[in-house]
Amino acid sequence: MARTKTMRRLYVLPLALTLLAASACSSGSSGTATKDSQSGAAAQKVTITVARSADPPAVLTEENPAIKYLQDKIGAEFKFEMYPSNLYAEKIRVKLAGGDIPDAFVWNLGLDSLVMSLIQADKIVPLDSYIAQYPGLKSLEKYNRVRYDGKIWAITGAINPVNSSDIPLIRQDWLESLKLPMPKTTDDLLKVATAFAKNDPDKNGKNDTYGITLSNGFLEPGLEGTNGIAQAFGLDNAFMKQANGKYVPQIADPRFKEFLDWMQKAYAAGAIDPDFITTDASGSNSKISSQGTAGLIFSYGTLINALEEPNGLKKKDPNAKLVPMEAIVGPHGDRGAKARVSLAGIFISKSAASNPQKMKKIMEWLEWGTTKEGEAFSNYGVEGVDYTKDASRNINVNKDAYAKNKPSTLLYTRTLQPTAEVGVSKQTSQETQELVSKAAVMNEPYLKYTTTSEAYSPKLTKYRSEIQSFIVENVSKAIIGKIQLSQWDQVVKDWYSRFEGDKIVDEVTEFMKKM
Repeated sequence: MARTKTMRRLYVLPLALTLLAASACSSGSSGTATKDSQSGAAAQKVTITVARSADPPAVLTEENPAIKYLQDKIGAEFKFEMYPSNLYAEKIRVKLAGGDIPDAFVWNLGLDSLVMSLIQADKIVPLDSYIAQYPGLKSLEKYNRVRYDGKIWAITGAINPVNSSDIPLIRQDWLESLKLPMPKTTDDLLKVATAFAKNDPDKNGKNDTYGITLSNGFLEPGLEGTNGIAQAFGLDNAFMKQANGKYVPQIADPRFKEFLDWMQKAYAAGAIDPDFITTDASGSNSKISSQGTAGLIFSYGTLINALEEPNGLKKKDPNAKLVPMEAIVGPHGDRGAKARVSLAGIFISKSAASNPQKMKKIMEWLEWGTTKEGEAFSNYGVEGVDYTKDASRNINVNKDAYAKNKPSTLLYTRTLQPTAEVGVSKQTSQETQELVSKAAVMNEPYLKYTTTSEAYSPKLTKYRSEIQSFIVENVSKAIIGKIQLSQWDQVVKDWYSRFEGDKIVDEVTEFMKKM
């Protein structure tokens, strides 16, 4: 399962970055001739340099059949530079600092100091006018979250935002065991979670079950496992807009105390796993998916699949049934689930954009990734090499060839997965597939975008890791009662004093005005 990673402090690039020299063009006819190229003479192929985070294919030249196919399809020569995710950030940072800017490159951390320095140095270009010319990219425009000064600066490899980490999941077999209705409100949730902890829902005669399982990790914007509950109190952004127009940290919003009050009551009633402070994300998930000791979690709908894994709960309890709920309704009618968006994107250099033919081919490459043909190439590769079709047109993938050629690494854009298919694994039972699909479909109407997570603030970047630890520590202490609600204002004051909070608030507020 994908998880939000703590962002490392980034080095600000000098604004005086040097431009790459224009790439030399190579001669040759394109595999798919366009109207522009049908001039009677052999069309020149532009050379496009691309850098991205990926485990590279065994061969990164046209001796790789997938690269040869792509080059013929687009009518351009591609030079890919790929590094595994644990090496990529540092490798590309060094290249950019030296002025070696690829025509197109992926950056996974959104608007940070690196990207802002490139924008300010006029080394990358806004992409709105280019996107408008391509229907596939245009259809995905709202998922491009790297925006500044009213412009789009990167094209995302779009994921359906309904793949949220705030989906409420519950043991239906426990509800049936205790003859309880499906909870709909925060009041209902408290009653059911408490009953799960105290009334022996698994009927084993032991006091060994919990209500809600959390973890001790940070998942933007708060303690992992609590964000779906916080949404019910109207806390739907990392920074909350106040009446005076300023964006303050979520923990400083008046509604945060109301949320903490509910969490304290739930913990005191036994409704929350008492060991959450020493439980990481994997351990929290396992209490639902394999151990079967917890009955409620706010997580990804795909966690339902885990019950059928080799060590999943279904092995020891075939009657266990984890099902999705709709987003919980809070005391003032609020409800929500955080939309999952990617702040990663592919950026295009000013140098590449200054060459109209090169820019055209880059955009055609990105557009092709959004088509069904591009999707098939990414999923299966080249027919006759990576896969074959039998007489019934069924696809038979040559796993060795596909693993060697890795066609999926040669495209960045994708078609948007339909909501009903998000997270669905064909390796699971029909019942599980339907439940995972239902988790997405039933919660799509309640998606909330945490737009302030996209804001760039130099001070926030500086203190981000420390702020995340501060939130986890203090929210955890408040939940278990070591910090009283009457003391929370002092926690907020500490946030402001320790992290130059006034400056962060000003920077985030100013950024949001330009969104």
